Amino acid sequence: MTNTISGFENRNNGEKIDAKLSYVIQKQRIMFINEKKK
Repeated sequence: MTNTISGFENRNNGEKIDAKLSYVIQKQRIMFINEKKK
């Protein structure tokens, strides 16, 4: 998670950060759903 935080400071490569951030959010959502199924 430190990668995304340092990435926010460096706004030059915004697209790459947005892609990574949405990936992390998606991953967390999937893990959350899997936890509820158990």
